[in-house]
Amino acid sequence: MEQDKFYGAFNVAFEREGEPGYVSIHPEMYPKKVGVTPSGRYFIYYMFPSQGTCHFTIEQDDSCNWFSEFHPPFIDKEFINWLGDQIDHHI
Repeated sequence: MEQDKFYGAFNVAFEREGEPGYVSIHPEMYPKKVGVTPSGRYFIYYMFPSQGTCHFTIEQDDSCNWFSEFHPPFIDKEFINWLGDQIDHHI
């Protein structure tokens, strides 16, 4: 697993339907007076052999539940929660 210590980006392997896949998770950053800071939203780059590649964002609501407004139909709530667990584990 690779991680960019400055921005907090990292890659995670997973298996679905017996096939390996990968996600690359990147925190959305916005400018401050000096440097940048995370916004709380994460860009997800999804790579899976039978479904191709795609990207979407996830974030937490006020109750700390992970959600995505614009994810592909084959990405379910369980997978979004798994992504959130990966983020929680790495920050």
